[in-house]
Amino acid sequence: MADPSDGLAELVAAPTHLIGVRHHSPTLARVLPDLLEAAAPDAIVLEAPPEMAEWIEWLAHPEAVPP
Repeated sequence: MADPSDGLAELVAAPTHLIGVRHHSPTLARVLPDLLEAAAPDAIVLEAPPEMAEWIEWLAHPEAVPP
């Protein structure tokens, strides 16, 4: 089993951007794609309520488009 601390120093040293998302913010929904493109992240960590779990796969689905 891998040690949970493996890679921790590298993770802590990596540049991090924190974007606080206000629930149903149309302004953030509009600018978030540009923020992500500018940051060019290697990974995105998403915190969501448990009932959102079944929808997470659709967030990056190529056929998903905002209304």
